[in-house]
Amino acid sequence: MSNSGYEGAASTVLIAQFCACCGRALRDAVSVERGVGPDCAAKYGYAEAQGEANWSEVNKVLAGLQGPAFSALMAPGENAHKVANVAVHYAACVSAPEREPFIAVLAHLGYVKLAGAVAKAAGEVVEVCVGEGRLAQKLVVKTPFSMLFNVVLKGQRIGAYFDRGEKAWVVTAGDRERKGLYAALKHAFAGRVLISAKGISRLPARAEVTL
Repeated sequence: MSNSGYEGAASTVLIAQFCACCGRALRDAVSVERGVGPDCAAKYGYAEAQGEANWSEVNKVLAGLQGPAFSALMAPGENAHKVANVAVHYAACVSAPEREPFIAVLAHLGYVKLAGAVAKAAGEVVEVCVGEGRLAQKLVVKTPFSMLFNVVLKGQRIGAYFDRGEKAWVVTAGDRERKGLYAALKHAFAGRVLISAKGISRLPARAEVTL
């Protein structure tokens, strides 16, 4: 990857001073450059992707962005870690609402854990995962507090309950339960980032998506 575009971009004067994952101040040059501190880099798999890069999807996201830095990243087959480094740096430099395309790039590059961490740091996140152990075959749902969501979820009559140990709602992973859960999430958290087994997306105002 040629660095000429990136180095010449006006946005490179914006140096990331806070970790894109946890928001803590960055003190060393390497961390400032990549926008992620050493602890978060190790914790969220920054050094090694969890999957293969999907360059087609990466380029679709980058095509919607502007500036020489992104133009330099458009060629398929680039080094995924280098592209992720630029994406996370930009995510650390912009406000939370502007991080969505960079989060998507990280996820499509295979850095799923890192993408999730950056999304959580941006706030407004809903997370749905498959439980383990005593919660096997259950969906564990973590959301910001919302009385509206609590009321709507209970109104779906899908046997959802709040697990105090997990600090999350728990729902059986059946088709009817998934549909009811999604309806409640969409009603209470439209527009927020959704992290699930399907990847990272945004809860729309109107759509039918299987969690």
